[in-house]
Amino acid sequence: MNGAARDGRAKAVCLIKTSSNFRQGDLVSFYFNYREDLEHLVGIGLITNVAEKITQIELSYVFDKHKEIVNKLIEKEDDVLGRMKIKSQIPEKGLSELRKEEM
Repeated sequence: MNGAARDGRAKAVCLIKTSSNFRQGDLVSFYFNYREDLEHLVGIGLITNVAEKITQIELSYVFDKHKEIVNKLIEKEDDVLGRMKIKSQIPEKGLSELRKEEM
């Protein structure tokens, strides 16, 4: 991950290497490793553009208790960048939180 920047709609916009796992319009999950053996779901994102080498993802929803980590991601802190993962599936916990927000 090359880091993130703020955007008007999204909490952050991330650029990653293009992979066959990601397609435009897909929802993805963002995880952070607070310790090597434990990943925490930080937020949910939307893939907004897939080019030959770079994929753009808007981090649209951030769980409240992880906002500080996302701020560090936006500041491109090396320690955070190296411990952040983006996965092509969203766990039920993430979907439940999104549904609560819509109510």
